[in-house]
Amino acid sequence: MLKTYQKKLLLKQKWINMNETLKNRFFCLSWSLNMWFENFIYFFIMCAMIMLILDNPQLDPESEMARKMSKIDEVISLVFFVEAILRIGALGFINSSLPGKKGYIKSGQNKIDFFVCIVCDLTLIIAEKLGF
Repeated sequence: MLKTYQKKLLLKQKWINMNETLKNRFFCLSWSLNMWFENFIYFFIMCAMIMLILDNPQLDPESEMARKMSKIDEVISLVFFVEAILRIGALGFINSSLPGKKGYIKSGQNKIDFFVCIVCDLTLIIAEKLGF
């Protein structure tokens, strides 16, 4: 039976011997499966829902509230983009090299996340180009 310090040493040796791709995948996997990360994403999902409730088409685009809401939307979109990148890095986009795991896009929940992320990012890009 290995003791805790021996397990840590073994893990450190495996980490040193991994190639860069595996190190990146291990990093992404450790973050995307972390419960704190999940709760962080759930918090931003709730923030996005609140932003949808507060949004009003009659709101003056030049008002202080509209500018603040725009900045908050940008932050939320960035968080969702980083989440997608971490999950794609951990699982692979189409096929996963991890046993028992599907690729990112083969999961129904991830398909919706990816669609929302792309739409949010395109909206921000178009708004930036049009000067909104």
